Parts: sequence; C-alpha cells; structure tokens
Amino acid sequence: MNQPTPEEEKSALVARERLYSFMSRAFLQEVDNEFLRAIVEIHPAIALLASSHRSAALQKGSGLLANFTKKVAQFKDEERERLLADLAVEYARLFLATGLSKRGGRAYPWESVYFTDPPRKYGEPYHEIVEAYKLVGYQKTDNSKEPEDHIAFELDLMAHLCRLTRGSIESGNERYTLGYFSLQKQFLQDHLLRWVGKFCDNVKAYAETGFYRGMALVTEGFVSADAEALDYWSPDGDLNGERSLSV
Repeated sequence: MNQPTPEEEKSALVARERLYSFMSRAFLQEVDNEFLRAIVEIHPAIALLASSHRSAALQKGSGLLANFTKKVAQFKDEERERLLADLAVEYARLFLATGLSKRGGRAYPWESVYFTDPPRKYGEPYHEIVEAYKLVGYQKTDNSKEPEDHIAFELDLMAHLCRLTRGSIESGNERYTLGYFSLQKQFLQDHLLRWVGKFCDNVKAYAETGFYRGMALVTEGFVSADAEALDYWSPDGDLNGERSLSV
C-alpha cells in the first residue's frame, strides 16, 4: 500500500482533530445551544466515517446521533430549552456523581478510577498524564478544576497532537512529523485504549438519552479505528528516543 502524500496527511489530521475536539467537548461540560449546533453540523462527517468503516459501534452511534439531530431540527425554542435541561440533568448524573439515575450507575470520567483499588481520583495514571502533557506543551482548557486524566482532556490531547503533526508537515520537518505520529500511537496505547472501552460501556449502560449513548458508541468506535489507522499513516515513526510519553 502506498504511503499517503503530505496533503492527504494534512487533510486526515484536520478531520481527526475536529472529531477528537468534538468528543472532548461532549464530555467536558453540559450541552448548550452552541454545542447543539455543533452536533448538527458535525454529524454528516460522523455518518460518512461510519459508512466507510466496519465498526459496529461507529455505525450504531452514528444512527443514534442521526435520530437526535433530526429531533433537534424539528424542535421549537421551548422544546429545545427543555431538551437542554434534560441533557444537563443526564450529564450531572453520569459524570458529576450527582443526582439519581433510573439505571443506577455512573460513568466516572477519570482514568485513575479504573486502575486504583479502591477506585479513586489522582492515582498513578493521573501523574503519568500530567507529565505527558508537560512533554508536548498541552494545557487544560477553560481553567477547569477537573483532574488532568479526565476523558475530555485525554481526547483533547489527541486533537493537540494532530495540530502539532500538521504543523510539522507544513514546515517540512519529516522527522518531527514521524515523531508526533509516534506520540499519538503511544498515547492511545498507554492511556486511552486501556480504559475508553470501560468508560463507554458505563455510559451506554447508565445513560437514559440517545445522545450520550450515541456519543459513547462513536467515541469507542472512533478511538479504536483511529489506533488501527495510525499504523497506515505512520508505521515506524519515532524521535530517536528524544521524546517519549513514558515516565
């Protein structure tokens, strides 16, 4: 298989950055009117992605989001405000550990919770993530008080790495391009792939709205498909050991 051209790489990076940023925003805070418009705008791209992959999770998630966007398009202002209120309650139940859920559980959005016994925040994964962010110059958005190993920030880091990779392509620095691709692969393997499936399983199990179930399926399917795709975009990239996300 022929390697992609620089223009093909940049086009793919723009698309990947957009989707990682979208998923990050979905889990960072409640849906508001601005993000509601963003959901409607990005869904055609998600549908196209789902149609070109064999991922059942992507396809099912895209279908749920399609149903959601169709309803949103038909809503009047009062109905839309009611929808936003319902989604805010859902967000709080799932991710902020507040309120009661008919399904009886929560989807904790911090990596440390999945690798500590008993489950707790600020475990070893948190400290690894903090060092990884320093390495690539990433800072949390909006001065959030959430720990760095929150799912939203880990997804946003991937968007950040996509931007860095695209910048290295535009500057003609092939060595750093390969290195940034390698860092993307390493971060997926060392962090997101280890727990995003568990997190998304919890969202699917406990969410009461099609939107959050759809987001969980799309996130699970895309992260898995993206890890496989990176083997095509960068089979052997590295920075000769100068940069590593290991601590």
